Amino acid sequence: MNSHDIKQGATAKLTLVVAVAAAIAGTGNVAQAQEQTVLEEIVVSARKRTESLQDVPLSIQVFTAAEMERANILDLNGVANFAPGVTLFENVDRGYGQVFIRGMQNTPPVGDTTRELASIFLDGVYYTGGVSGINTNNIERVEVIKGPQSALLGRSTFSGAINFITKTPSMEPGGSVMITAASDEDYRFMGSLEGPLIADRLAARIEGRYTEYGGQYTNSLNGQAL
Repeated sequence: MNSHDIKQGATAKLTLVVAVAAAIAGTGNVAQAQEQTVLEEIVVSARKRTESLQDVPLSIQVFTAAEMERANILDLNGVANFAPGVTLFENVDRGYGQVFIRGMQNTPPVGDTTRELASIFLDGVYYTGGVSGINTNNIERVEVIKGPQSALLGRSTFSGAINFITKTPSMEPGGSVMITAASDEDYRFMGSLEGPLIADRLAARIEGRYTEYGGQYTNSLNGQAL
């Protein structure tokens, strides 16, 4: 064996080592990519039972507590801003309010909920009253269900429904505070406390909200802000 053959053999071994190292590195990159693409499973209860969002044969948009916090969604109006095809109508009465889904509108007399086309639910229970008063501070997730839901959720859900799922109180003491100050003397405070009432048996959660808005205009007759 001459020196030329020895050099060729060494070059071949070096090429093989480089190829093996590249293959190992490529495998590591693939494994790392697979780990990074693992998505958290979203669980919904739109059909009166707990199941994965991917297994539900319904058109559902879900907002988790973390997503609402990042998007600064504080109430139903914020949900409507991020849910395509959902509109919150409050021009009739601020204490009443209606939700329109997929452009299907019907404005019955104030307080007549029997002719609504979309309804609000809190933990699967029909919610009456001022829908704008629902805030997301105590909400685990919001399920926006589009399409007729009369078979599952009863009447007044021909165009869809919005289900607010509240958070389960934790046995670990905790709480949260959120303070907002904006123009036009817009001040908001939201806070909550949770913890055990009976160790390892019973937990509770209490939350509250205070809002104040100075208005954008001043009444020229009495000087009050509107």
